Amino acid sequence: MNAKSRKVEKSKSRKSRAPSPAIALLRNVWEHHGYGMGHSWERLNAAMSTALSLAIWSGMRFDLDDFKTIAKEFNFGYWGGNDRHMSGEMFYLTACNCETRYASGRRYPPNPSCCLAFESWKDRRPFIVRSPDKKTGARVAVGARFEWRGEQVECTSFAEDGSRLVACTYKEPKRDENGYAIGPRKVLERTSITHDAIREYHADQKTLHELRVQWKRFDHKTTESLCDWVKRELGVGTDRQLGSLKHDQLERLSAEVDRLAAAAPEPRAEAG
Repeated sequence: MNAKSRKVEKSKSRKSRAPSPAIALLRNVWEHHGYGMGHSWERLNAAMSTALSLAIWSGMRFDLDDFKTIAKEFNFGYWGGNDRHMSGEMFYLTACNCETRYASGRRYPPNPSCCLAFESWKDRRPFIVRSPDKKTGARVAVGARFEWRGEQVECTSFAEDGSRLVACTYKEPKRDENGYAIGPRKVLERTSITHDAIREYHADQKTLHELRVQWKRFDHKTTESLCDWVKRELGVGTDRQLGSLKHDQLERLSAEVDRLAAAAPEPRAEAG
C-alpha cells in the first residue's frame, strides 16, 4: 500500500470511527427529545445545556473535534452562550475545575479532554497560572479567580485572537444588615495578561522563593525580617503582597541578600 492509499484509509477510518461518549449523549438528547410531549425549542436548548454539563463533570471523554461538531450539528449558538467569541465559555469553566458541585464546596477534578476540545475549537492556547503556594498550575477560564501579583483577581474575558486574558479586581461592595452585597460590582483595576506575562510571573515567583530561603540564613544577624525590610525599602506591607514584587524590586532584594552574605562571617573549621 502506497502513501496515498494509507492516507485515504486513515481518512475513512477517522470518518467511520464511533463518536465520543460526550457526542453520543448529546446526539441522543438531540434526536430523541420530547417523546410524547411535543417539540419545544426552549426545552431542547435547556436539555442540551444540561447534557453537555453532565458529560463534562461526569468525566466523559471528548474527542479533539467535538466542540466543532457541537457548534455545527446542534445549534450551539442558541444554548451555549451567544455573545460572539464568548460562546461556550461557561462550559470551559466547568471543564477547568472552576465550579463546585457538592454542598460541601468540594470540586470535581477537571476534564482535560473537554479542555483540549474546547481550546481546539477556539484555536486558543490555554492560560495556565500557578499560585505561589502550589506546585502545579491550573487553566484560567472566564469566572475563575486566581492569585496574580499578590492580588485575588477574576478572569472576565479572553481576546478574540486568544493572545491575552482580562482579569479584574473589584471594590468592596456595600452590604445590607444581613451582610449581602448591594448593587452591581464595581471594577477597581483591570489587568491584561499575556502568555509572556505569565512566564515572567512564574519566574519572579521562583526567584522570590529562592531569596526567601537565603534570607532565613541571616535572620539571626539582622533585626529585620524579610517582610520588614521589604516594607521599609519597597513599600510592600504584608507577606501575601510579596507576590506583587516586580523584576526590578526583586533585583534590589537580591542585592541586599548578597550584601548580607558578604558581611556574614566565614564558618570556622572544626578541629580535626
